[in-house]
Amino acid sequence: MLRFQFYKSQDVVTHVKLDTPTTEDEIRQLTEQGFTESGDVISAPTILKAMEQHQNRHEDMIKEYATVGVILGLFSGLR
Repeated sequence: MLRFQFYKSQDVVTHVKLDTPTTEDEIRQLTEQGFTESGDVISAPTILKAMEQHQNRHEDMIKEYATVGVILGLFSGLR
């Protein structure tokens, strides 16, 4: 399995393949440009599968945040 870490800056998402000779340099360059880690390390057989997993996890997080927002909105009206 290959290992990938995704990074995000505003609306741009990119990835770094981990465990390569250039991994540290790539991560340093991205962080210097303002990118931050997006999610956990993903193990997958290909970058396409890793991208699918990252997108699915990201969508799940958005749904969770939306649900929490609705719940908090409902409870804030009970004060």
